[in-house]
Amino acid sequence: MSSWMPLTTHAEASGTPGTVLTLGPTGVAGRLAVQNARGLGAGRIIGAGRGSEALRDVRDLGAETVELSGDPQADAAALASRLGGSAPALVLDFLWGTAAEAAFGALSQMPGANAVDYVEIGSVIGEGATVPASLLRSRPFRLSGSGIGSFDMRDYVRRGRDYLQLVADKRVTLDVRTFPLDRVEDAWANATDPRTVLTAT
Repeated sequence: MSSWMPLTTHAEASGTPGTVLTLGPTGVAGRLAVQNARGLGAGRIIGAGRGSEALRDVRDLGAETVELSGDPQADAAALASRLGGSAPALVLDFLWGTAAEAAFGALSQMPGANAVDYVEIGSVIGEGATVPASLLRSRPFRLSGSGIGSFDMRDYVRRGRDYLQLVADKRVTLDVRTFPLDRVEDAWANATDPRTVLTAT
């Protein structure tokens, strides 16, 4: 839901995004974000994160990838190069911190006035990020967050029902490992990636 809400909200307000940039696509929520963007018909999906093997898996889901180094200037250049000079319509940021600053740097290098909807979802790298004033003046730029407190709960429930149907229809792939409830101790001992789920049957 952390990516489904901003994706569907954006699509309803502005149409299907041409390009979606996901910062942090290698975790469970990030991989779902790539699949969600693809399922909604995004023209192009770019995932930027760390770990060449994990990023290879993200490419298998249909995204182009950028491997981040942790150096905001180098990462800004790499992102700008991958984007090809055209700003994404939507950014889904699970990382924040220096990764966000790299994205801001990349966006600052791009001419044009197309609107960018930048959604902060997680803060794996850090709680703070500096937003350049020049970026805010250069184009329509909307910075918001995706969390349980940032949406009308009636809308959240409605879209949640739709998303559960996507999962039931196997239109998104969840990387999980299941344990029956009577093996809860085993599940607890093995609670690493992929995500562990307990089943009642």
